[in-house]
Amino acid sequence: MFASLLFLCAICARAQEPASAQAPEPWRTLEGSRPKICLALGGGGARGIAHVGVLRALEAMRVPVDCVAGTSMGAVVGSLVAMGLSVEEIEEVTLTTDWEAMSTDRPPRQQMSFRRRQDDVSQLVDFEIGVGMQGLKLPRGVIQGQNLLVFLRNLGHDYALVKNFDRLPVPFRAVATDIETGETVIIGRGDLPQAVRASMSVPAVFSPAEVGGRMLVDGGLFANVPVDAARAMGADVIIAVDVGYPVVDRSRLNSALEIADQTVTLMMRAGTQAQLAKLGDRDVIIVPALGETSSAAFDDTIEIMEIGEAGAVEMAEMLARYSVSADEYAALVQKRTGRVPDVESPVVREISAEVNAKMSKEAIYAWMDLDVGAPLDIATLERDMQRIYGLGVFEIVDYSLYPVEDGAGLRISATQKSWGPNFLKFGLALQEVFDGESNVALGARFTMTQLNSLAAEWRNDLQIGTDAKVVSEFYQPLNFGSPYFIAAGALGSSTLLTIYEDLGDVAIGQVRFQDIGINLDLGKATHTLGEVRLGLQWGRSQRHLSVGDPNDVRLADVDTDIGELVLNIRHDSLDQVPFPRDGTLASFGVAASLEQLGATSEFQSYALNYLSAWSSGPYTVSLGLEMQTYQNLVAGSVVEPFALGGFLRLSGLNRNELTGNQLLLGKVILMRRLDAMSFGSVPLYFGSSLEVGNVWQNRDQVDFTEGLWSGSAFLAADTFLGPFYLGGGLTQGGNASFYLAIGQVF
Repeated sequence: MFASLLFLCAICARAQEPASAQAPEPWRTLEGSRPKICLALGGGGARGIAHVGVLRALEAMRVPVDCVAGTSMGAVVGSLVAMGLSVEEIEEVTLTTDWEAMSTDRPPRQQMSFRRRQDDVSQLVDFEIGVGMQGLKLPRGVIQGQNLLVFLRNLGHDYALVKNFDRLPVPFRAVATDIETGETVIIGRGDLPQAVRASMSVPAVFSPAEVGGRMLVDGGLFANVPVDAARAMGADVIIAVDVGYPVVDRSRLNSALEIADQTVTLMMRAGTQAQLAKLGDRDVIIVPALGETSSAAFDDTIEIMEIGEAGAVEMAEMLARYSVSADEYAALVQKRTGRVPDVESPVVREISAEVNAKMSKEAIYAWMDLDVGAPLDIATLERDMQRIYGLGVFEIVDYSLYPVEDGAGLRISATQKSWGPNFLKFGLALQEVFDGESNVALGARFTMTQLNSLAAEWRNDLQIGTDAKVVSEFYQPLNFGSPYFIAAGALGSSTLLTIYEDLGDVAIGQVRFQDIGINLDLGKATHTLGEVRLGLQWGRSQRHLSVGDPNDVRLADVDTDIGELVLNIRHDSLDQVPFPRDGTLASFGVAASLEQLGATSEFQSYALNYLSAWSSGPYTVSLGLEMQTYQNLVAGSVVEPFALGGFLRLSGLNRNELTGNQLLLGKVILMRRLDAMSFGSVPLYFGSSLEVGNVWQNRDQVDFTEGLWSGSAFLAADTFLGPFYLGGGLTQGGNASFYLAIGQVF
C-alpha cells in the first residue's frame, strides 16, 4: 500500500519546461484595451504552495488577474483567488492549515461516537476491510476526503449559493479527469468545494468524487497545467505556473519504486507538453526552481512560497508588459477583495437529508444541533457533519445550500461506505520480556452496522494467543439518534496466569482461568461523558491447573457459578490514540455477586482506572491510577486474582508477576516527541515513567507503605501496526526487565 501511495502521488507533480529568455514586444488588444489575463495553476501537492509566492510577485509587479484555472493543488490556491481573498489572506490560510490532517479522514476524536472511540483503545489496526456477499471489499481510496471537504467548505461558505463560477469575484475553473473515459473535465458550474475536491482526487490515494453523475479524479492525469481551461475562459494572456516534479536521469532509477514513479511521470508528460505547447509569445510560463522538493513537503511552506516568488521574479521582464498603474491596480484589487458575498449567514428555512444507507433520515437529524429558522452557524454545522461522520458508517458526509424564499435550504448528504456496511479489522498485541515471560495475541473484530433504521450494530471480537477470548454484543439504540440503548452479549475467555512466590520471581505453577457468560445491559452514551451501563451477567468460571502441584490451594481446580448485577461508567475525552496529548480516559465498575442471580457466593468487586494527559510543546505528562478490590469474600471463595507486573505496570517485573485480591497502582509518564510534525512521518517519542504499586490478598493487609517503586525508559513509535515500544524497567529490590511491546498500553 505504501508503495502504491508513492507511485500514485506522482500524478500531482509533473515535468518542467524551460521558459523563453527573450521578452516579446508589449501587446494590447485590437481595441487597445488591457488584455484579459488568466492564471493556469498546475498540480504538485506541496509544491503547489509555490503558487502563493507567484501571487505575491504578481501583486508586487501590479499584474492583474482576471480569471484562474487550476488543477489539484493549483485548484485549491486558484479557488482562494476566485473567492476574492487577498494575497495576505491566502498566505495566512496556507501557513495555518494543518495539511497533515488533510491526509486523514478522522474527525476530531471528541466528535466520534463512543463506540468508535472504543475501537481506538482496542488492539486493532486503523484499517478496515468490507465484508459482503461478494467477499472482501476494499475502499476506493486510502483517504475518502472528509477532512479535505470540511476544509474546503469552511473556506467557501460565503459563496455556497453561487453555482456559476463566473459569478465569483474572479471567474474560476477546476480541472479533473473522468476515470471511466479518461476525458479531461473542466468544471465551471455546480458546487465549488466539490469541484476542487474532484480536481485533487489522486487515484487510489483519494477516493473519486461524484460530480454531475461522473466519477472524477485528479485533473493532473492529462492536464496538469490547465492551459485549455484558461483559454476557454476567453484569456488573451495566460500566465502558466508549472510546479511539476522533474524527470530524473538513469542514475536515480535504482529501485522498482523509482522506476514506477518515473513511468507515471513519463506517461503524464505527453499531456503536460501538449498543454504547454499551446502557449504563444504573449503568454508567460513560470517554472519555480523547486528541484526535488517532495510533493509531501508541507513542513517547508515558507521556503516553497519564496521559491515560487523567485520564479515569478525571474520572468519580470515578460510580466512587466502587463503591469498597470498603481491606481488602476488598487481599483482592481478593491473590486475583487471588497465584494460582498451574495448571501452572508443566510437564515436556514429548511433541512433535508439524502441518506444512502439503512440508517433513517430521522437518525441524522437527531445528531444535529443546527436549528431551522436561525442564521447559518458554520461552526455548529461543521461540528454536526463531523459528529455524523464520527458514527463510522459513512464514506462522506457533506452539505450544500440552495436558495429558498427569505433564506436558504440546507441539504445533508450522507453516503454509506462503498465497502460497507459490514467491516473487518485486525490487530496485534505483543509484550516480549527478554529473559522472562512473553505474551502475544492476534485479534479480529467483525462489526455489522446499520442492521435497522435505528442504527443497530452487532460486534464480534476474536483473540487468539497466550490469552484468548470471544466476545459478541448486539447494540440497539432505543430511538432515532437516542443516547439510550440496550445491549445483549456473550463472552468466552481463557487466561493463562503464572503464579509466583510473594515478592519473588520464582514461579510455583500456572493456572488457566476460563469464563463463559451472557449479559444484558441498559445504558446511555453521550459525547461528553462517554457511557453508563447497568446490567445483569450470568455464567460460569473455572480454574484449571496447567503446571504445578495440584494440592496447592493456589493452583487447584475450581468451578464457580456467576450471577452479578453490574454498573460500569466510562469516560473518554482523549484527543488522540495512541500517545494522547490531552484529555482523560477513566472507568469505574462495580459488580455485586448475588446468590439470587445464581452465584456460588456473594461478594462485591470494584475497579477504578484513570489516565489524564497534559502537554506543552513536544512534552506530554500523563498521570495514571488503578485500584481493584474484592470485598466480603468468604473463606473458600475462588475468584480470578488481579495482577501487576509488566511494561508500565511495575516495569521491572515479569508480566503479571504479582497476583492478589487487592491492587493499587499509580504512575507518572513523561514523553517527548523527537521529530517535528510532518506530512506522512512516523512520530517518534522518548519516554520515562515512575510507578508505585502492589497487591495484597486481603483488605486488612493493604498498606500503602509497602508499595514497590519502579521506573522505566523507552523509545516509542506510532506505526501502522499500532504503538511500538522498546525499553527497560527496574523495580525496587533489583528486579530488571527489558521489553519489546506492540499495542496499546494504558
